[in-house]
Amino acid sequence: MSINGKNHLHVVSMGRDGDTSDDAPGPCSREYNLGRKYRQMRGTVGVGDNSDSRFSCQVDIFVDGASRWSSGEVKLGKTKPLNVNVSAGLRVKIEMTFIGHGTGDCALGELFVST
Repeated sequence: MSINGKNHLHVVSMGRDGDTSDDAPGPCSREYNLGRKYRQMRGTVGVGDNSDSRFSCQVDIFVDGASRWSSGEVKLGKTKPLNVNVSAGLRVKIEMTFIGHGTGDCALGELFVST
């Protein structure tokens, strides 16, 4: 997926498509098992380049139910670096909320966890 003109191979994304008459904000989320094995989560937060120009989103990271990071609003053509301490975490939840109007994809590019 292309984010701010750069192609990202390892991406977690969630999007809004189809009927946008009510522009539902979400949030949408995915959870992953960390097994208490990892220390850092890194990546790039952005909006997919094929999104409507009015589309924007916010990404929030939770570890074992506790908020660890929030991107704030991210708009098309902009990115924010993600670097979150996930030490001793059993589960991580990635939550994406659609803020702007229209269709689009909220994305975490080059998402990696490390020990």
